[in-house]
Amino acid sequence: MTFKVGEQAYIVENHSYVTPVVIIRSYGDFYSVAAGGKGMNLRASRLFKTREEAERTLPRRERTVVSRTTGGGETPYDFMDYHSPYGL
Repeated sequence: MTFKVGEQAYIVENHSYVTPVVIIRSYGDFYSVAAGGKGMNLRASRLFKTREEAERTLPRRERTVVSRTTGGGETPYDFMDYHSPYGL
């Protein structure tokens, strides 16, 4: 995928969110991009043409099913089971 100088692209940061960037310079398989006042050098494989393409690479998070009868889902104490030595 090739980008032109001044074109907008998207990157995925920390495997969690999509950030728009502007292409500053290209050389070989690398691009210099600016995002939020900072610049970085990235391979072409890290850049996406559209936000939707970038969002498709985000890892899917499993949602917990909340039971309507008990009114709850996972709690911070779910790691404890009924065999706890403290009787919790």
